[in-house]
Amino acid sequence: MEGLKKIRLISFLLGLVTLFIFERYLIQYDLQDIGRLISISLMLVGLILCFIIRSDLKSKGHIEETSIWSYALIWKGSILVGICFYIAYEQALGSRGVVETLAHKILLVAWLTFILMGLFAAIGVELGIRANGTGLRSESFRLKLSFQTWLGIGLLLGTTVCVNYVANRFDSTYDWSYLKTTEAGESTKKIAESLDTKVRIGAFFSRDSEVEPFVREYLEQLAKSSNYFDLEFYSKDYFPAKAEEFRVARDGQVVLMKGKSRQRVDLGEDLAFARKKLRKFDKLFQKALLGVVSEKKNVYVSSGHGEMSWKGNKEPPRKLRNFEKLLRSLNYNVRTLGAKQGGFSQVPEDASLVVIPGPSRSFSSQEVSVLRDYLMQGGNLLIYLDVEFSGEDRTAVKLDGDQQLYSMIENLGISFKNSIIANDKQFVRSSRRPTDHYFLYTNNFSTHPSMSSISKRDDKMGVITFQSGYLEALPKKEGSWKVTPIMETLNTSFIDLNKNQKFDGREKRQNLALAMAAESENSKVIVYSDATVISDPILLNPGNQMVFVDSIRWLIGQADYIGEISSEEDIKIQHSKSRDLIVFHGSIFLMPLLVLVFGYFATRRRTGGVS
Repeated sequence: MEGLKKIRLISFLLGLVTLFIFERYLIQYDLQDIGRLISISLMLVGLILCFIIRSDLKSKGHIEETSIWSYALIWKGSILVGICFYIAYEQALGSRGVVETLAHKILLVAWLTFILMGLFAAIGVELGIRANGTGLRSESFRLKLSFQTWLGIGLLLGTTVCVNYVANRFDSTYDWSYLKTTEAGESTKKIAESLDTKVRIGAFFSRDSEVEPFVREYLEQLAKSSNYFDLEFYSKDYFPAKAEEFRVARDGQVVLMKGKSRQRVDLGEDLAFARKKLRKFDKLFQKALLGVVSEKKNVYVSSGHGEMSWKGNKEPPRKLRNFEKLLRSLNYNVRTLGAKQGGFSQVPEDASLVVIPGPSRSFSSQEVSVLRDYLMQGGNLLIYLDVEFSGEDRTAVKLDGDQQLYSMIENLGISFKNSIIANDKQFVRSSRRPTDHYFLYTNNFSTHPSMSSISKRDDKMGVITFQSGYLEALPKKEGSWKVTPIMETLNTSFIDLNKNQKFDGREKRQNLALAMAAESENSKVIVYSDATVISDPILLNPGNQMVFVDSIRWLIGQADYIGEISSEEDIKIQHSKSRDLIVFHGSIFLMPLLVLVFGYFATRRRTGGVS
């Protein structure tokens, strides 16, 4: 009998290991049926040998020891029942491998519970058999106690598994630092509505992805706005053929395809990593969508006349890095027009728009003639003029010679005045010095298409300018351009005639034009009286970005795309030095002092006699 006692355990454990190997490592060889047959046969041998040992002990009258082997039959039987449930579970799932119905979930819980209870009960029983005596010296109550203890541990672990499974299925995330995923913005919806051919969207995320629900919410909502979106969700590991088709190497990506054109948005699978991109997902998705539905248009930026630029080591008020990044994000090619040392002799035929950003030196008569010809042929211009071009150094722009560029603008019906506008009542408090009176904001916009997005939100958003001149419309001539003021200052602004940053008696508070649009039959021009509206520090303001984007799209002929781009990005809050000082000392001294005072009054003991 001693030999049978060893064989029955070895046989059963060998069957378990064999089943695990076939189910885990040899599944691709279609050997499941053979593996299960061998495994269950080995375990049945162990169970039968255990039954034989128990029957022999019972025939000899060893009642205590007989009950011990009854517990051995229980743990082995529990594992075999669990394996039967496991096979039924696998058959119910089929090739899909997805837990969907209530029956699937019941079978899943059943096989996990029975196998876990059997394995933990086996530990208690087998340890008890080795520690327990045989024959008349057997103490079944000790083994029963060990059996119950380990069975309880198994039940506890099984309950934990079930609770975790339920929690995972009904998981809800409450992240107060990230309130919601960006919805599809007005501009993105307009692009979707303008589609006339199918665009396939393949979203690849693992099945337990934290990022996928946020992306799904956005894409499913956007897909309702167009019948030309084919939205598909896959996991790279479960759908390798689709991953190959969309050329996806890992999960966490959204791929847009139209014919041979392909664009992707890479978010990743970790929510902590993807959070920053999710906050601006509408912007990223729109860039990818434009990349597959429209050809890139070329925006030429003039150079060689002391213009603002994203190149070189210019000061922040003259830097255009954000300008250049924003244009590229809108699916435009950004190129320079003119050599570093000199001007240009023609505007390339592929130019959709020419931008002149704050020149500090004159254009030659030949260059202005080239620009006039460009407009005559249906070209578009975006001109940013400037009074001050070196920040607080306040060095005035002096366009020498015959001021050809100004003359060309006047031919359009727009006159640029290089007197600085100030406002001592409504301004941006930055340096806490009188020069802040030149740091203006406005929410005074027309309903012109280039201002349509921000004019709808003028109660919440505005445009910031710094040391701006102003524009005036010249008397209209027959056959001239149609001129429209599209942005003006607040009515508390005034022209600072003596540049003392103060309102004097001879100065007048009034609305002054900061931007004007001019249209002919084939061409469009927008002129701004301040170039710093597109400089790196100020273009961070959402209002400046919105006006810039809509101006570009109106000029290029993409007015149908004009609209707000959704974003949940936090805007950096900048404090002045005096405010930082208050915050610092308040947090170091004031708040602790308030806590101490509150604590004193809350905990002090009442004085007085005892009645």
